[in-house]
Amino acid sequence: MHSATVNWTRYAESALVAGTAAKKGTASNGVTAITGTSDKPAGIATDAKSAADAAGTGDPSVALTVLGPAVGLAGGTVVPGDSLQVAADGRLVAKSAAGWVVGEAKTGGAIGEYIEVLVNIRKEPA
Repeated sequence: MHSATVNWTRYAESALVAGTAAKKGTASNGVTAITGTSDKPAGIATDAKSAADAAGTGDPSVALTVLGPAVGLAGGTVVPGDSLQVAADGRLVAKSAAGWVVGEAKTGGAIGEYIEVLVNIRKEPA
């Protein structure tokens, strides 16, 4: 069984690391880097964008996975089945408190490793 992926193309308003969660930016079609664990994630960036890209000297367009399979960057030890929240830098960590959940880990990994994620953004209790 295959899962469909839903991607939105948006414009980076700041540098983004591939595989990290991004949040809605100030422009209606913009996204920016997560800066805190309570930020509401809009999706997972599929590619990296530099500050120059975001400033318009490069290509600021970025695909954001908002639902379905994606590749995420682990911010700590993650095991398959973990519900994932965001760290202050947008990397994905195992859920430890009430708040926004990005989705579930399909594969495990350690900090700095890329993992498979099933994106399903929602707010959950502790």
